[in-house]
Amino acid sequence: LIGLLAGLYRSQKKQERLAHSIVKEKEKAENYLDMADSLIAAVDASGRITLVNHKGCEILDYPESELIGKNWLDVLALPEKREKAAEVFGRFVAGEAGSLLKSANFRARHRQCNVHVLDLSSRLVYDEQDAIIGTLSSGADVTQRLQLEEELKILATTDSLTGLSNRRHFLGAAALAMESF
Repeated sequence: LIGLLAGLYRSQKKQERLAHSIVKEKEKAENYLDMADSLIAAVDASGRITLVNHKGCEILDYPESELIGKNWLDVLALPEKREKAAEVFGRFVAGEAGSLLKSANFRARHRQCNVHVLDLSSRLVYDEQDAIIGTLSSGADVTQRLQLEEELKILATTDSLTGLSNRRHFLGAAALAMESF
């Protein structure tokens, strides 16, 4: 009886150490996700968010508790693009569009109805039987970069004093017009 109790005690201690080790590994993985300067989200095959990192919460302006369990496309896609996004997502998780989906300049909805532009990549996630169980997505917020590029384009093509096209832009437009004749 004492031997049995000692065995149970050792087994319980081993399980406690294992549970502690799992918690530590989970915390370490979460820290790695939070170090990323991009949105990272896991979505199940039905489109529900199962994981999102801090940067993703920051970009979308939602606390994690409000994102988990919500439909990914209801949160992310602009209302006028949601139907098309749902169609693409459905084909993707059905395995009809390859295992990687890239969306450059994906216009994402911010909680306050602002628009963020993301370079979004999604990869299929499989279970042990190679059945698709969801996606893992990452998205870099390129909104500011695109705004700066647009500002640079304007600065490069307009006169700052008059606001009219500068010489370089005028000559380029004239050359295009001449080619069309």
